[in-house]
Amino acid sequence: MSKGFVAAVLTVLLAGGSLLAYAFRLQVDTFAEWNRQLELANAEAEHVRQSIVVPSDQRVRAGEDFAAALQKLGLSWQEAVDATSA
Repeated sequence: MSKGFVAAVLTVLLAGGSLLAYAFRLQVDTFAEWNRQLELANAEAEHVRQSIVVPSDQRVRAGEDFAAALQKLGLSWQEAVDATSA
C-alpha cells in the first residue's frame, strides 16, 4: 500500500468520524430542546388548569349583587368588578 492511499483512507475515516460526532451532537441538542419545550408546555398546561374557573349551576338570585355572585364562583373582587363593568 502506498502512503498516499493510507493518507486518503485516514482522511476519509477522520471526515466520517467528524460527521458522526456532529450528527450525534446535533441529536443530543435536539433531544435537550425537545425536553425543554415539553417542560415548558407542561408548566403552561398546569398554569391553565390552575386558572380555569369551572362553571357551576349556581344561579344569581333576584336582588343579589352580581359581583358578589362572581366572587363566590372564584373570582377576586377586582376581577368581579371588572367583569360587571365590561
